[in-house]
Amino acid sequence: AAKILIDFAAGIIYVRLFGMDGIFGISAVAFVCAICACNPGIYSGLMQDYGDETDLAISAIVNIAALPFWPLLVLSSTGAGAFPWKDVMSALVPLLLGVLCGMLDSNLKKVMMPVLPISMPFMGVAFGSGLNLVTAVKAGVSGIVLAVLYIAINGVVLFAVDRLICKRPGYCGISWVSVTGISMVAPTMLGATYAGYVESTVPQLMLTLILSSLVTGRLTKEVVKRWGS
Repeated sequence: AAKILIDFAAGIIYVRLFGMDGIFGISAVAFVCAICACNPGIYSGLMQDYGDETDLAISAIVNIAALPFWPLLVLSSTGAGAFPWKDVMSALVPLLLGVLCGMLDSNLKKVMMPVLPISMPFMGVAFGSGLNLVTAVKAGVSGIVLAVLYIAINGVVLFAVDRLICKRPGYCGISWVSVTGISMVAPTMLGATYAGYVESTVPQLMLTLILSSLVTGRLTKEVVKRWGS
């Protein structure tokens, strides 16, 4: 719930304050696509090391939070575009079918769970093969600023919620704070209304993905050292 609130609150405030063109070379499209992102692969990998059964079960919720239709919902809620019903349904229906199958037959869970750690390297290769470090470097200072904003906003809020509301050590909240490769699909899904912002958004998201992936594991490890797991 906190993650979704961050997406909408931060996105709407950014658009209201700085408009669609944004500030520091970071358009509203780039900011919203970044702020809505989280990485189920990194989360699941960290929870294999530090988490319990509940933390691993939450991987399904992290997958929902990582779906690329959230930026569409946030931007449409600012009045800048139409509500993307078809995109929302196309993302939700397969997920809900999977949840239904898992609820109807618990044996499916037993079959699928051992595959999770095995699938991690393949997920990494699949996402990594679509990245170009040269393109990421082109984002320059604006990409670094976007990465700092993403880590600071999501990290502070999710860590605080995990510690103060959930009464947990905090490692789970911090482990959400990294961008996934699928978030770079979001700008191309936005349609003609936002087409002018896609070219600058993708390199910035790519650099944010790289920096957040490097930082999140280290931050999670530091939280575990201080407050346990």
